[in-house]
Amino acid sequence: SIRRQRQMCIETALKRELEQNEKRTATLESERTDLEARLANPIPASELADAGRRLKAINDEIATLEERWLLLQEEIEQASV
Repeated sequence: SIRRQRQMCIETALKRELEQNEKRTATLESERTDLEARLANPIPASELADAGRRLKAINDEIATLEERWLLLQEEIEQASV
C-alpha cells in the first residue's frame, strides 16, 4: 500500500540519519581521545587554551548527537509499527 511504502521511506531515511549520527559520534570520540592524550602531557599555554575549547566543543556536540540518536531510535521504532 502507499501508506506502507511511505513508512518504509521514512524508516530508511531515519536509519540513514542514524548511521551518519553514529559515524560522526565515532569520529568525535576518536578526536576526544587524542585530545585528552595530548592534554595529559605538558603543552604550551596557548595550545592548552585551544585544546580546552575544542574538547568542550567536542563534548557538546557528542551530547547533542546522543540526544538525537535516542530520538531517532524512537522514531524508527514508531515507523516500523
